[in-house]
Amino acid sequence: MLYLLSMPKKGRGKKQTSKLKTIESLTNGDFTWVNVKATTPKEMLELKKRFGFHDDDLASALPPTKRPQIVERDDYLFVIMMFPTYNRTTGVMHRTEVDFFLGHNYVVTVHQNKLESIRQYYGQCADAKSPECVTGEAGQVMYRILYRLLFGIHEMLVHMGNDIDKMHDLVISDGKRAQTIAEILRVKMNVSTFRSAVQSHKRLVSKLTAYGTQKMDWDGFDRSMLELKEDAKENWDLTQNYRDTINAIHDAFTSSVNVKTGEIMKILTLLTAMMLPLSLVTTTFAMDLDGMPFRGPGGFSIVFGLMIIMGVLTYWFYIKKRWI
Repeated sequence: MLYLLSMPKKGRGKKQTSKLKTIESLTNGDFTWVNVKATTPKEMLELKKRFGFHDDDLASALPPTKRPQIVERDDYLFVIMMFPTYNRTTGVMHRTEVDFFLGHNYVVTVHQNKLESIRQYYGQCADAKSPECVTGEAGQVMYRILYRLLFGIHEMLVHMGNDIDKMHDLVISDGKRAQTIAEILRVKMNVSTFRSAVQSHKRLVSKLTAYGTQKMDWDGFDRSMLELKEDAKENWDLTQNYRDTINAIHDAFTSSVNVKTGEIMKILTLLTAMMLPLSLVTTTFAMDLDGMPFRGPGGFSIVFGLMIIMGVLTYWFYIKKRWI
């Protein structure tokens, strides 16, 4: 979520501090960026005391994840956005929520500290003696933060594309089926999670651009956000392509497995059909009845010969029908 708020006058030009370690802030001149790295009632209460945010907005910043949206208040703008996160240990992708409060002279970001891009960017700003990232208007600061967040998405798209290429090679190489299908389903779920996280970016960026241009009159905001809008569109188009590709790989693998399963069942069926005449012969001559032929010393050879002849004839029939 994104929050733009008006700072209290007594806090202007001074570095804001908080008793909570999960709330950190940077101040440059009259502008402040407050970065909240946890979403518990303690942080929301601190924001309520400091900025007077609307209770509904603070409740929306708490888990569970809410739907992406923009809420316009009298003195600030509240934005909820979703971004994908990647667990390097499990290889599974999840969604995480980032909330922004945008006001006259500061920006408040609220998240669960799962995005490496926002952690790195805040660290760079904190290390700078005169942090340029917290200069200008709220719209400019918002643009810089969103730019880093979308850049982090670009890196995830590269890794996702590499995973899809590996799945393609794995299907062609005919690796272990259990391992292959598990990897395909993992990548397929990652693509689905990624799409659900970025599908609203273009819409929210467009609405944010209209708000900053028409109501806030942020200088050059529309030109800056146009770049982010194009990035959001490219990200969505690429995820569409990834979805189609991984679905095609899944379908190809499933078809391959079905073909091989059909071949195995065909062979088993033919072998079973071939054994039926032989079973009939052995069952017939195994009956202990009067008048049964081939009871003499050469009976076994004769019956065994009949079985061979019937087996050969059955095999010849399968070949003639082109069943094998």
